[in-house]
Amino acid sequence: MHSLVENTTIKLGIEHNISSSKVIEARFDLNQTVLAVKENIECRYGSLVPFMRLQLKDVKNNLIAELDNDYKTLGHHGADTGMIIYVIDTNPTSILK
Repeated sequence: MHSLVENTTIKLGIEHNISSSKVIEARFDLNQTVLAVKENIECRYGSLVPFMRLQLKDVKNNLIAELDNDYKTLGHHGADTGMIIYVIDTNPTSILK
Protein backbone atom coordinates (compact mmCIF):
# COMPACT_ATOMS: atom_id res chain seq x y z
CA MET A 1 0.00 0.00 0.00
CA HIS A 2 1.39 3.39 -1.00
CA SER A 3 0.77 6.43 1.11
CA LEU A 4 0.13 9.63 -0.77
CA VAL A 5 1.78 12.59 0.89
CA GLU A 6 0.76 15.97 -0.40
CA ASN A 7 3.71 18.21 -1.22
CA THR A 8 3.19 21.42 0.70
CA THR A 9 6.55 23.01 -0.13
CA ILE A 10 6.43 26.35 -1.93
CA LYS A 11 9.13 28.70 -3.23
CA LEU A 12 8.85 32.38 -2.30
CA GLY A 13 11.01 35.38 -2.99
CA ILE A 14 12.04 37.58 -0.06
CA GLU A 15 12.50 41.34 -0.33
CA HIS A 16 13.41 43.75 2.46
CA ASN A 17 12.58 47.42 2.96
CA ILE A 18 16.12 48.27 4.13
CA SER A 19 18.44 45.68 2.62
CA SER A 20 19.02 45.68 -1.11
CA SER A 21 19.74 41.96 -0.90
CA LYS A 22 16.93 39.83 -2.34
CA VAL A 23 16.37 36.13 -1.99
CA ILE A 24 15.15 34.85 -5.33
CA GLU A 25 13.83 31.55 -4.09
CA ALA A 26 13.39 30.38 -0.51
CA ARG A 27 11.58 27.17 0.32
CA PHE A 28 8.81 27.24 2.88
CA ASP A 29 6.05 24.87 3.88
CA LEU A 30 2.42 25.96 3.65
CA ASN A 31 2.00 24.69 7.23
CA GLN A 32 4.69 27.01 8.61
CA THR A 33 3.43 29.74 10.88
CA VAL A 34 4.18 33.39 10.25
CA LEU A 35 6.35 33.29 13.39
CA ALA A 36 8.46 30.45 11.93
CA VAL A 37 8.87 32.45 8.70
CA LYS A 38 9.96 35.51 10.70
CA GLU A 39 12.53 33.39 12.56
CA ASN A 40 13.86 32.14 9.21
CA ILE A 41 14.10 35.70 7.88
CA GLU A 42 15.83 36.87 11.08
CA CYS A 43 18.61 34.35 10.34
CA ARG A 44 18.92 35.55 6.74
CA TYR A 45 18.81 39.33 7.25
CA GLY A 46 19.33 40.06 10.95
CA SER A 47 16.03 41.89 11.38
CA LEU A 48 14.63 41.03 14.79
CA VAL A 49 11.32 39.15 14.96
CA PRO A 50 9.58 41.65 17.32
CA PHE A 51 10.35 44.48 14.87
CA MET A 52 9.30 42.67 11.71
CA ARG A 53 6.14 43.17 9.65
CA LEU A 54 5.54 40.83 6.73
CA GLN A 55 3.44 41.26 3.62
CA LEU A 56 2.60 38.64 1.03
CA LYS A 57 2.68 40.01 -2.52
CA ASP A 58 2.08 38.49 -5.94
CA VAL A 59 4.59 38.67 -8.79
CA LYS A 60 3.12 42.02 -9.91
CA ASN A 61 3.79 43.45 -6.42
CA ASN A 62 0.09 43.52 -5.50
CA LEU A 63 -0.57 43.07 -1.79
CA ILE A 64 -2.22 39.71 -1.13
CA ALA A 65 -2.15 39.71 2.67
CA GLU A 66 -0.67 41.33 5.74
CA LEU A 67 0.96 38.48 7.65
CA ASP A 68 0.07 40.03 11.00
CA ASN A 69 -0.91 36.97 13.04
CA ASP A 70 2.17 35.01 14.09
CA TYR A 71 0.14 31.84 14.61
CA LYS A 72 -1.56 31.63 11.20
CA THR A 73 0.10 29.58 8.47
CA LEU A 74 1.32 30.57 5.03
CA GLY A 75 -1.39 28.32 3.61
CA HIS A 76 -4.04 30.22 5.55
CA HIS A 77 -2.95 33.38 3.74
CA GLY A 78 -3.03 31.75 0.30
CA ALA A 79 0.74 31.73 -0.27
CA ASP A 80 1.85 30.01 -3.46
CA THR A 81 5.07 29.45 -5.39
CA GLY A 82 6.32 32.60 -7.08
CA MET A 83 4.89 35.04 -4.54
CA ILE A 84 7.05 37.42 -2.52
CA ILE A 85 7.36 38.00 1.19
CA TYR A 86 8.10 41.68 1.74
CA VAL A 87 9.86 42.38 5.04
CA ILE A 88 9.37 45.71 6.81
CA ASP A 89 11.95 46.24 9.56
CA THR A 90 10.49 48.72 12.07
CA ASN A 91 13.47 48.69 14.46
CA PRO A 92 14.83 52.24 14.70
CA THR A 93 18.26 50.82 15.64
CA SER A 94 18.30 48.01 13.07
CA ILE A 95 21.74 46.70 12.18
CA LEU A 96 20.74 47.11 8.53
CA LYS A 97 20.46 50.91 8.74
